Amino acid sequence: MDGKTVAGFAAFKDHLSYLPFSGSVLPRLTEELRGYTMTKSALHFPVDRPLPKTLVTKLVAARLSEIRRPPAAETGASSERAVTSVGVMPATGRPGSPALKVARDASP
Repeated sequence: MDGKTVAGFAAFKDHLSYLPFSGSVLPRLTEELRGYTMTKSALHFPVDRPLPKTLVTKLVAARLSEIRRPPAAETGASSERAVTSVGVMPATGRPGSPALKVARDASP
């Protein structure tokens, strides 16, 4: 959606994984995910116990709301942007960053 991955699944010998492609989706649903094993970027569940449809719906809805949020709201950052070879993205403000920072509303 809008060039961003919403979610994915991965299969392993002993478990399956739901991948939200965001580090903030799983923490938003802590209560609903009690009893599941998680990493920072994946929700693990047994091969013989599929995720309930209502849980998948909540996980996808949380990711979609994140994608639909304006960039400044996503990062809580200022209106600066970084221009890179792949396009315009929120500026990180990290020292040594190769990206050129430009104010979003700067005039030429």
